[in-house]
Amino acid sequence: MSKVELSRRGFLKGTLAATGAAMAGTAAHAGDIPEKWQQPKCSGWSWEKPAAKIAPEQIKKTVDTDVVVIGAGLAGFAAALAAAQEGAKVVLVEKTRGWSCRGGHITAFNSSLQKKMGIDIDAAEIVRRLVAWGQGRMDERLLWMFARKCGDCMDWAIDIAGKHDTNVTLWEGYYKGPTYTEFPVTHFFYNKNINLDYTYGNSEGIGNVALMPCFEEELKKAGVTLMYRTSAVQFLQDANKRVTGLIAGRPNNYTQINAAKGVIIATGCYGSNEEMRKAFAPYSLHADAQIYFPTKSNTGDAHIMAMQVGGVMQKNDNHAATVHLEAGAGSYGFLHVNANGERFMNEDVNTQSKSCSKELQPHGIAWTLRLQLDTGCEETG
Repeated sequence: MSKVELSRRGFLKGTLAATGAAMAGTAAHAGDIPEKWQQPKCSGWSWEKPAAKIAPEQIKKTVDTDVVVIGAGLAGFAAALAAAQEGAKVVLVEKTRGWSCRGGHITAFNSSLQKKMGIDIDAAEIVRRLVAWGQGRMDERLLWMFARKCGDCMDWAIDIAGKHDTNVTLWEGYYKGPTYTEFPVTHFFYNKNINLDYTYGNSEGIGNVALMPCFEEELKKAGVTLMYRTSAVQFLQDANKRVTGLIAGRPNNYTQINAAKGVIIATGCYGSNEEMRKAFAPYSLHADAQIYFPTKSNTGDAHIMAMQVGGVMQKNDNHAATVHLEAGAGSYGFLHVNANGERFMNEDVNTQSKSCSKELQPHGIAWTLRLQLDTGCEETG
């Protein structure tokens, strides 16, 4: 047997051909915004133009309710069910053919599951870290509200899941590194008699896809009207500019939904609307893949409707972008180098931080390296 001596410096000077490598990023130079993504100079953004008013003769049906919810995702289902449990008459509209969900890891502090497992969460420490990561560019009141209420919200979801033979557990893969440490706060739901292996994003019977049918059944029991294949198109306003409902459906077959107590927007992000990304999250345009929204239905429709009736999008330098390393290179490998073969970061950080660091490298390209050394071992007879 021969022994191979190889230092990290020597390795990085060598060729990449002897390694297994995966690439993430784009061919664009870091910081460059291609011309097609730049802000329009004369025409303005599409939502800055007033929407054409829908003629009364196109409205074929009128529905009266207390609350109308836009969006049949986990947020929309939770909002609709909570309102119904408080005694409100609720209508939920969704433009696709049914509910949808993404992922499955749900953060909660001091849930009944954690207490049962003897896990004591320092919620204040987590909030302080989030504030530091965001450099103070957030509404801290919302973080503290989340910290106070998320445990009870998780217990509510656990109770709903339990009625439908769906279980919950904590993700066991949280990282405990010397610098970066994840807290054991990640809950995910799962159906009975399924494989809990979450490798390569396998979510069959695991995650929110297991929880959503439980919510849908509870919504039906609570009398919530679910209007699938029904797009929200335009908000209704009274003389004081208060939103009083919406118009939904298709041209010449619209439904007017009057909401006595309010409208809830629960439509998720605008990641599939390139114009909105140009305006509010240009950094996200460097990402070379979108792994969360195969239906491309997250087009910011209700955000635009709100802005057209006087709503204002939160203004800061760049909205948080869903840029995830899993679309390219593996996130948990140790050694990451840029196109020049240079290690450029401490890998002891979370997956999204690695993604953002890679996008800032030359050409927006980075590599995860897996060293494969020939030890020279040979068997002899």
